[in-house]
Amino acid sequence: MFSTKNVHTDQLSQKAILERVSQYDLWTYYLGHCTLNKAFNSPMRKDKRPSAVLYVTSDNRIIMKDFGTGEKYDIFKFVQETRSYTYGQALLAIDSDFNLGMGYKKVPAKKKPKITGIVVEHQKDLCQIMIKRTQWKPEHVNYWKDYHVSMDTLKRFNVSSLECYWILKKDKVEMYEAKKNPIFCYDFGDQKYKIYKPLDHNFRFMTNADNDVLQGAQQLIDSNGLLIITKSLKDVMVLDTLGYNAIAVQSENSLPKSDTVNALKARFDRCLVLFDNDMAGINGADKFCQLHDLQSIMIPKESKTKDIAEFVKLHGITEAKNLLKCLTETELQVTIGKEK
Repeated sequence: MFSTKNVHTDQLSQKAILERVSQYDLWTYYLGHCTLNKAFNSPMRKDKRPSAVLYVTSDNRIIMKDFGTGEKYDIFKFVQETRSYTYGQALLAIDSDFNLGMGYKKVPAKKKPKITGIVVEHQKDLCQIMIKRTQWKPEHVNYWKDYHVSMDTLKRFNVSSLECYWILKKDKVEMYEAKKNPIFCYDFGDQKYKIYKPLDHNFRFMTNADNDVLQGAQQLIDSNGLLIITKSLKDVMVLDTLGYNAIAVQSENSLPKSDTVNALKARFDRCLVLFDNDMAGINGADKFCQLHDLQSIMIPKESKTKDIAEFVKLHGITEAKNLLKCLTETELQVTIGKEK
């Protein structure tokens, strides 16, 4: 227990501490990690199912929220609560543990905890998404089997099944659970996710990835030949199953910058655009192709499907391979934005 007797506390404050040690380093020392936007077991109680999350607020504070109790903790409140200290004792404990010399005199031989100096800042333009993964249920695996997408493919493209996810907007946290309907998560790295709820017709997608995050780009192997640019990771995985290199834009109306597209054109011999054959897809492909001097191919409407994933589900792998061979290897390609 720390006492304020015989110590100098005039300099000791949250601001003074954070000028010397980052919140990241404080959380790492007292919590054991500073992993943002992923659920973990709350240290405040017996927590059998992970339900605590660290996130960054709009004023760049790292906060732990315990969804089991609804309580929020900054690092100073966390030290108070976990050690049963007063506020002043918590500041003194941090001062002593990190040998800062503001309350107690510095001890020359004392070893400090590791200080990385890492500063985590709030992303102002995009919402934060926090996820909690769960084991794959048979019905969720079967959903992807309908499109001939295997578990190996799902793992390679970093697709997870979720128990729940949280969205942080303007310091307000909203939680969504997978109850009757499945929730899938596409993980693009660097805490960029796309949430996919296939059975929710009003709110199927949510992402915090910007337009230059190309879905499936990390899984590309070949750097020549043909690349198909489509509009969803589901289509990318289906095309991968069919033997084609593919990436997807975030949506048909959310297109990447010219530098991103030019890098793809330099890497591959040919780039073809395959969007949906509905009005949104046709207009999106037309705009994309005219802007970047590309050609578009399209699933025939006579197939009664709008994209390659639906085509595979309805007509099977063999018919899909025959269709793509026709679209990509003959002069009968549907061309939008550039005359052949």
